[in-house]
Amino acid sequence: MSTVFASFLTCGFLVVFLHRVARALRWLPGAGPSCRRIGVLISGSSIHESASIAPGLILPHPHGVVIGRRVTIGSGVYLFQGVTIGPRVACESDGAPVIGDNVHMYPYSGVLGTVAVGRNCEIGFGCPVFRDLPAESVVFPATPTVFCGMPFQMSNFDAHPAESGTDESKP
Repeated sequence: MSTVFASFLTCGFLVVFLHRVARALRWLPGAGPSCRRIGVLISGSSIHESASIAPGLILPHPHGVVIGRRVTIGSGVYLFQGVTIGPRVACESDGAPVIGDNVHMYPYSGVLGTVAVGRNCEIGFGCPVFRDLPAESVVFPATPTVFCGMPFQMSNFDAHPAESGTDESKP
């Protein structure tokens, strides 16, 4: 019984719960922004009260998660820390993303603009998504680039030019 009770006290659960309270109290002026502010204080994440979220949103590490206005999120979606979902700009004419069921968005990924993400997609670490993704898609960033082909060796840093008797500042 204590495990069930403890799961209700996680930051991820509380911020989603506050969002659902804000949605239920939309008719009450100021209730939505107040619930959002409490969620930011508790978990560092912000879910706009106009976002439509199906049951089963999981926020294992909710810190820095931002879900903007008019976003639609399906059931069984996992959002890790630093995920941003919302319109590209904060004006009323810009469309909002639609996230399908069972989508996993890993840390610091984002879906911005009028974008539809199909069901069972995975969006990898740090990937920005600006186009529609068909169902069952996997998006991961490109392979890291090596800028210096020289292997690191401490011997390259042993002697300062002034100490070695040579002056490398002159051609």
